[in-house]
This record gives sequence, structure tokens and C-alpha cells, in this order.
Amino acid sequence: MGCPPCTTAAIPPLVGRGRANLDVFFDKFCARRADRQFNVGPHYTVADIFALCVVDFAAFVDIFIPERCTNLKRRQADI
Repeated sequence: MGCPPCTTAAIPPLVGRGRANLDVFFDKFCARRADRQFNVGPHYTVADIFALCVVDFAAFVDIFIPERCTNLKRRQADI
């Protein structure tokens, strides 16, 4: 089934800003995951689900976890 193709044109400055912000997210999230199993506390929470969704939805527009983000890549592999 799937979603119909989007017919609304992208606004280039917003696309660039979104990609830059996602790159910052990847770096911050990778650093945060260096010494913890979950985002908040000792259990899987909504914060972990949100982060998973951000990473998974980014893949829909061909944005993937950068190679430098080893902690984040490890986390995704664990799920």
C-alpha cells in the first residue's frame, strides 16, 4: 500500500536547516549514549522510543546515522 507521493515542493532552506539540526541531534545523542543503556534512567522509556522514531524516520529521506556515531549505531543494533 504505502503513502502517495508528496506533491508539495520542498523549501530548500528548510531542508538544509532540518538536515543540519538532525546532524547535531546525532552527535548529541551519540555522546549521551556513551555511558548509558537507556536515555533516561535504568529502563526503556518514551525518550528511547522518540529517539528510535527520529532515526527510523530519517531513513525514509535517506538520512542515516553517520559512521562517526558509533554509540548510536550500537544502540540501533541492540534494538
